[in-house]
Amino acid sequence: MLQTEENSSNSQALLGTAEHVKANLWVVKRAVAVDNTYVISCPGCGVELKTTPREPGTNKLRCEHCGVAIGYNAYKSTYREIYIPETKKGCLQWGRCWTRHTMVLKPGKNIVGRKDKDLPSDIMLNDPTISRQSIAIHVIVDNTKSGYTFRLTVIHAKNPVKVNQLSLKPGQGLYLKFGDTITLGKTLLKFVPYEKE
Repeated sequence: MLQTEENSSNSQALLGTAEHVKANLWVVKRAVAVDNTYVISCPGCGVELKTTPREPGTNKLRCEHCGVAIGYNAYKSTYREIYIPETKKGCLQWGRCWTRHTMVLKPGKNIVGRKDKDLPSDIMLNDPTISRQSIAIHVIVDNTKSGYTFRLTVIHAKNPVKVNQLSLKPGQGLYLKFGDTITLGKTLLKFVPYEKE
């Protein structure tokens, strides 16, 4: 499955492995997303090159040092494949003000699903319109930068799973950022920073 990406000023992804085609022309077969910043080492001289495609379709990156050209395809999308580091722990909130629930996400895998004693989830919602294990949110701790990244993956989807207005199918996923809303069945969850530290 081809996943898509969203740019962050601090986020860069590798453009991919360039294959030699002829003379000074190299090609990256992996498609990348418009408006994201990518880096690649020039196959001719080793200099680090950066590119941010603005239009979908075939793009070309040229090294100013040795003249090598690197071709690649870009496309428009809304998924986020590039991780967006956050400095605080994350938590999920749901319910009205007087019955609001808040669950802090632990490092590792956090499974969210319908309340069920036979197949319990880490975070159980009292909503019969969702699967027993609907989504997983993987929390990756980066000790070197004192940061966290959060990746949501759909496990089962009895009804559509949405992040903001984007519908996801089982097996699809993206990186979360604070302020995102997650719709599971009739339940609306908000992904927010944990403020009590």
